Amino acid sequence: MPLTIGDNFAGYRVLRLLGSGGMGEVYLVQHPRLPRQEALKVLRPDISSDSSFRERFIREADLAAGLRHPHIVGIHDRGEHDSQLWIAMDYIDGTDLAHLVEKRYPAGMPVERVLPIVTAVAGALDYAHKKGLLHRDVKPANIIVADLDTDEANIYLADFGIARPMDDTAGITTTNMTVGTVAYAAPEQLMGETLDGRADQYALAATTYHLLTGAPLFPNSNPAVVISRHLNGPVPVLTDLRPELASLDTVLSAALAKNSDDRFVSNTHFARALTEAAAPQTVRVTAAPTTPAPASRRSDVKAEADHAGTQGGSARPATSKLIGISVAAVLLLLAVIGVLWRPWQHPQSSSTGALTTSTSLVAPPLPAPTSAAPTPPAKSSAAPTVTVTATPTTDADIGFSPSEQAFLDAVASINGTNGYTSGPQFVSAIDGGAASKQQQDRVLVQRGYQLCAALGDGLDSAAARQRVLEPLNNHSIDMFDYYGAIFIGYATYQLCPQYSDKTGQI
Repeated sequence: MPLTIGDNFAGYRVLRLLGSGGMGEVYLVQHPRLPRQEALKVLRPDISSDSSFRERFIREADLAAGLRHPHIVGIHDRGEHDSQLWIAMDYIDGTDLAHLVEKRYPAGMPVERVLPIVTAVAGALDYAHKKGLLHRDVKPANIIVADLDTDEANIYLADFGIARPMDDTAGITTTNMTVGTVAYAAPEQLMGETLDGRADQYALAATTYHLLTGAPLFPNSNPAVVISRHLNGPVPVLTDLRPELASLDTVLSAALAKNSDDRFVSNTHFARALTEAAAPQTVRVTAAPTTPAPASRRSDVKAEADHAGTQGGSARPATSKLIGISVAAVLLLLAVIGVLWRPWQHPQSSSTGALTTSTSLVAPPLPAPTSAAPTPPAKSSAAPTVTVTATPTTDADIGFSPSEQAFLDAVASINGTNGYTSGPQFVSAIDGGAASKQQQDRVLVQRGYQLCAALGDGLDSAAARQRVLEPLNNHSIDMFDYYGAIFIGYATYQLCPQYSDKTGQI
């Protein structure tokens, strides 16, 4: 139950609600002993009671508390009160950029205002990366500006409240937490891959585009569509909306490359390149050093490596792997709808500073950069056509194809640790859930292909729509349950990737 004005929580006196979201609320509070106000983030009881989350929360909040940077909102204390975890941090009496753009700059901010913001945030991110923390949720709502209309405007990056250490590889299938806001998340983040500081760079570049145009990279109300475009779509150009900023397109295209190896070596290098490109007399920009393209990469994207970064972290798979991928879209669609933390919503005030909660990974040390002129990333070729074949119907000795087995393994991981806990819910209409594992596997694959067939029909008939709904026990085309939606993602990813672009119809 939300706190009310005047309540005492862990010694802090509640002054007002700053924002709320899927994880809890953020309040403006009076410090119990010092004459200052702070922002107090209080997590929901059900989240606080999760033992694995509690352990990470304590460890990670301690790590984030060590950050000391002029453009990072500082963390002061953390604890537990009435079975709820809380964290106290700086209160910034300012406005977040999402609100500022919406109210003041719907057609985009002046470039001379955006460049100092990008430079400040880039420096904050690189500092955090050197300290071993990755932000993972850079977006306009997490950047606060104070005294904007003065000569002493202050810029702060919020939401370093929860970080993730290097050995914590829990993904979105094992935690309730979202991995970032879909509109700004890097492709490797959406795919659940190992991240480094270049994921934050992608998000900063996406944020930059939003600030300059007044709209996100891929404006669409369907998160699945947005994710698909992050993975497969061409990078929008500023020229379409603001022709006078055409000189920035090359820089943004490099920072928004699908493959992290093709981005700048650091956020600071991206910000510097952007500033240089914005200057009329400047034609040279600074980019990431060149490295050989991984052998596994396709020849049609080899040219992208000409300005690739050498920052540490696991290399991402070939760009072609992104074509047709929709599993991340479905996973994050539900995560965003169900648990997205949005403390920047303004319940009472139109100009409010607050903080959010994100998870983070350790960023490896940044290598020394070199200078080169970045070139726009090469466009990937169209997705290969994959024929949907019939599911195996013979005995267990025949087995499944590699893609079918990958599909089964993915579905088996939906619900937890005991293998096939999720299987019966997709086969109960046929066998009551009492089937053997091999029987369940066959029905699961069969239903995956039924889904593919429905997508192939374009969902333009009652029969096609029924083939989507019936296997998942959903009542409405617009109301997929959590596991049903994940099932859709795994089916289109493994069994019929050529139909991944149709998931937006579902």
